[in-house]
Amino acid sequence: MLKRVMFLMSFVVLIAAVACQAAPAELPEVTFVGTEFAYEGPESIAGGWTRVNFDNQGELPHDLMLMHLIDGKTMDDVTVILESEGAPPEWIDMVGSASAEGGSSASFVSNLPAGNYAM
Repeated sequence: MLKRVMFLMSFVVLIAAVACQAAPAELPEVTFVGTEFAYEGPESIAGGWTRVNFDNQGELPHDLMLMHLIDGKTMDDVTVILESEGAPPEWIDMVGSASAEGGSSASFVSNLPAGNYAM
């Protein structure tokens, strides 16, 4: 039993060490501001591990979802998908989301590959 506990502890320590290496301690940050159904944010973001902040300055709850558009897709492609009622295509990769009540903030951390994004 003791060997099993020691193995599990070693496994947990190994996973914690790998997780700590995955993202740097000091992360670049980017902030998106939401109001009643309108969003503002930077035109571009440097790739890599990033803390994405969502500041909901509206009165209603709002969500921010950040999606990586793979295979060279653009916002024009996203617009076509939004006009149809189909399932999200495989070329949309959800990289993170944050929900915030009115007047509050939320954030998430994600590794952002280079490319086009939709929010």
